[in-house]
Amino acid sequence: MQIKLTFPGQRIGVREMEPVAEECYKRSKDFFDKHLDSVEIIVLFRRSQMDRFVGFKTPEWLVGAEKGGKIAIFSPSVFEKVSNHKKSEFVFVLTHEITHLFLRKLFVFKQPTWLIEGVAGIVPKQRSINPQMKSKLISFERMHTDRLWMKNHNYHQVFTFVAYLIKTFGKKKLLSLMGELEELNSYNSFLHTFNTIYGQSFEEIEKGWRDKLP
Repeated sequence: MQIKLTFPGQRIGVREMEPVAEECYKRSKDFFDKHLDSVEIIVLFRRSQMDRFVGFKTPEWLVGAEKGGKIAIFSPSVFEKVSNHKKSEFVFVLTHEITHLFLRKLFVFKQPTWLIEGVAGIVPKQRSINPQMKSKLISFERMHTDRLWMKNHNYHQVFTFVAYLIKTFGKKKLLSLMGELEELNSYNSFLHTFNTIYGQSFEEIEKGWRDKLP
């Protein structure tokens, strides 16, 4: 596996970044027990660079993105300048984006978006619980597509729900679900596949997860 790091417009060596990227890659590789042939990471320094990469004006919270098999992420040196994220979150975000790359390569489904984001958060263990989360839960149907996710995203919610699925039913069942999903699933189609794989309704499992929230 080859990791390619590029720094557009900057004369910066990659030596100090390579071990960090390799460790982030290892976390995703261990979760899926699969390899990728290569990973291309573009390290950015200005918000305008991220806007050009994704093709739209990005919000302050967006610090990394995966598109077309490439990852763009802000350098840790500017993390706190261009976003509301702390520099210490860099490893989590890079692992999150590398997990997106694994998901794109290993599975065909593109929605539910909340499931993609949930898995991408569970690999780097981005699942801290917001004490007020229970009062701010969003219907999973309202986070089903990319468009809905951008409007209604709740990272804490989907991270903890996916963690609950793995802890309660095992990672193998989650991987089976993702392997059965078609490229574009309506919400009802997703529910049918989920209920078949898990042997009980999504609503029942969601209730079990809600009941365990603080």
